[in-house]
Amino acid sequence: MKIYTAGGWFNLLQLTAMKDIEAILNSNEVDYFSPRLHNKGVPGMSDEEWQDIYQRNIDELHECDIIIASTENKDMGTIFECGYATAINKPVIYYAPNLSGDFNLMLAKSAWAVA
Repeated sequence: MKIYTAGGWFNLLQLTAMKDIEAILNSNEVDYFSPRLHNKGVPGMSDEEWQDIYQRNIDELHECDIIIASTENKDMGTIFECGYATAINKPVIYYAPNLSGDFNLMLAKSAWAVA
């Protein structure tokens, strides 16, 4: 089984959530793809280099068996990845560590699970 981890890492809350997910997967020796760990995007890259990263992420979404996505601070790329995964019939588990109130309707109804 291969897992795709989706989530922002652009502030401390997002980064902490992603590291939590990765730690659990690492401790269970699960095969996973993490855009945070496996892509090397940096400011100033060419459009072609960004396109390569985009395409690799799309390819990895197709190759994975399941997606685990952090909803911490609502990263737009994560929302795209989860919508795309749903469209290609991949199960999505949402990780919402600091959820207060109701979980988003569209995400909840498309999810395999919400944790």
